[in-house]
Amino acid sequence: MRRLVLSLVLLQPVVLARGQAPGPLVTDRPDFTESTPVVPRGRFQLEGGSTGERANGHAAWSVGEALLRAALGRRVEARFTLGGSVDDARRRVNDASVGVKVALRERSPAVSVIADAGVPFVEAGRGTFGVKLLGSVDVTERVGLGVNLNAARVREDGALFGELSASASLASGLTERVGAFVEGYAFLPVTGPDEARVPTPFANAGLTFQPTPDVQLDARVGYGHGRTVFAGVGAAVRF
Repeated sequence: MRRLVLSLVLLQPVVLARGQAPGPLVTDRPDFTESTPVVPRGRFQLEGGSTGERANGHAAWSVGEALLRAALGRRVEARFTLGGSVDDARRRVNDASVGVKVALRERSPAVSVIADAGVPFVEAGRGTFGVKLLGSVDVTERVGLGVNLNAARVREDGALFGELSASASLASGLTERVGAFVEGYAFLPVTGPDEARVPTPFANAGLTFQPTPDVQLDARVGYGHGRTVFAGVGAAVRF
């Protein structure tokens, strides 16, 4: 009997570790700013949505906005993105990429990096790549600040050019299931036509709702450069 009790005591930490909850669901949407945490070990996370925008009487939609995140270890995740757009009745695939996120420091202030590259079989992804430096800090128990500094080579209208971008997002947990955020971000092309090398700032705000620990719904609205107005909805599922 003593041996049985001792065996159960010694095995208890192992059983608890195997059945341990994966922690709170943290997504990389709906804001532009990427989060610092990686997907918990042994888990996958699928995020997606749709955004509509209007600028100068011109309307466009992005659909899918799919991001699949898969844990490769305690501090590393693989990332696969695929999105599409509908513009003037034209439909095309864009924003297809593969990459990794690495958590360099997990406690606040947390630091991570993302490196990705466009997939060659999608025209918009040929020759494109990017690197993002991510940071986050717990302002209070319910409020957090996230910042990103990004450098990328992107393709637009068939041409490749260099681009810098930066963002800051302030998020708050209103209740255990409802969250809110406000964010500002901007792009700065560093190569390409001189007339295109101007900052393009944007701001948006939104709400998130988690009906279960592994599901999140979101909605956002924003305004930015060129009198652009946009709104979107989406969801994330962890499994």
